[in-house]
Amino acid sequence: MTNLNIAEAMGKLVQGPGRALAAPLLLLLLYPGATGAPRAEDSSLQRALGLIQAAFAGGDAARLAPLLPTQGKVHLSLPALDISPGYYSAGQCRYLLADAFGRHPVRSFSLEPPADPPASPRVSVRGRLRAGPPGQEGEPIAIHFLLSREDEAWTLREIRQASRP
Repeated sequence: MTNLNIAEAMGKLVQGPGRALAAPLLLLLLYPGATGAPRAEDSSLQRALGLIQAAFAGGDAARLAPLLPTQGKVHLSLPALDISPGYYSAGQCRYLLADAFGRHPVRSFSLEPPADPPASPRVSVRGRLRAGPPGQEGEPIAIHFLLSREDEAWTLREIRQASRP
């Protein structure tokens, strides 16, 4: 239904017997989130979190590609995986993470979802990673991920090891 058709339908509704329904219907058309249904941005955030989960659980850095910035850099700091702190391009991030996953095979990974839907264009989530050669997995590594909403998509801006698990 085009905007013109919607306007015509609303005009007829307001003039006819459906006048009492006009305000609630208009509210739902203008503010789809008023129903409590998930907003589009919530589902796009869930897709972004799913990509992080898949990339780290599977040890597949390439799966992060849709989240890495086309402009600017990502702050990457994972000393437990031999990645020195720094700001890296998307290609450098993929390379460094792929190399780290090769040297430190992933044993397990879990991502904690954000507590509440984002109220700002930035979301911070935390994950727990166990990685290493068989018999040398060591302690879990706590990792913070910072996502930023840019141009209607979520972009990964930071992947850093937390000071405590």
